[in-house]
Amino acid sequence: MAPPISMIGMSGAVSTLTRGGGGGGSPTFNWRYYAYGSTIGVTYIYWGLSSPTSTTYLLRTVSGQQHTNIGQTWNTYSEDLSAYSGTTGYIYIVYRTGSNFYNDPQFDNMELVDTTSGTIDLDPGTTTGRSNWWRYNSYTTSISPPGAWYTIPIGTSTTNIWNYDSGGTPSTSTGDTRDADGSSSGYYLYFEGSSPNYVSGSIRYYWVRTASSYTLL
Repeated sequence: MAPPISMIGMSGAVSTLTRGGGGGGSPTFNWRYYAYGSTIGVTYIYWGLSSPTSTTYLLRTVSGQQHTNIGQTWNTYSEDLSAYSGTTGYIYIVYRTGSNFYNDPQFDNMELVDTTSGTIDLDPGTTTGRSNWWRYNSYTTSISPPGAWYTIPIGTSTTNIWNYDSGGTPSTSTGDTRDADGSSSGYYLYFEGSSPNYVSGSIRYYWVRTASSYTLL
């Protein structure tokens, strides 16, 4: 077995994690991202242990607007989770809001590869994928996982905060009108950034999480 490595968790504390204990897989989280909106904030991707749930490891940070209009190519990301092989946990997507309503990032084509349950479909374009995400129905003021989770509806409600939608985000000059595969009817996950979900000058973190925990190979 490989020696343990030290990782810095959300709180800044150093945690020791044994590497490579799950059977030699290549666990990966794949996702695509569209961030058109002049006040797009910051998206964070985390791997969070199921126990203790406060132990969470940053995989990627994407800051600000990534696209300047509709119809551009979605960003493609792949997060290497091999450092966490053998651990059981969740994928978290955390979004820190911008300062105005031009603030609706979109997420699509997600999957979690090489778990003990196989490849996990997290794609909003499929019924299974949509059922595999949960949302927190409020916000936190620090990056610390909340404790209550709810299903994500299809729609564009500001009350629901996170929605599955197709055909374009409702706020002007935000989002793409097609999903990551180029379909105008395909669903994606998006954050509804209109008021009251953003407050200029206020730090707010909004959360989604895989509905189940998974053990990485």
